[in-house]
Amino acid sequence: NGLVHFKALDDIINIYPNPTTGDLMLDLGKIHNELSLKIRDITGRIISSETLKSVNKIEIDIKGTKGIYIIELLTPKGERAKLKVIKQ
Repeated sequence: NGLVHFKALDDIINIYPNPTTGDLMLDLGKIHNELSLKIRDITGRIISSETLKSVNKIEIDIKGTKGIYIIELLTPKGERAKLKVIKQ
């Protein structure tokens, strides 16, 4: 049917501080064996991309100018989240 079904991670993730000066903590609520992390600027350009193993908390330093950034998380099971972060 062409529909993609996925489980959202947004409900269980705590992100702080937001707004931030650059340093962020993501508390994922549980351990993920593998997790893809991308940070995009407001234009959609990828600032950072990495695959993480066995994580339940992630420390992030957003490099770049002040503005809005999107953090995208994706697990191999198709669980995903898009989180908006404001860098001051």
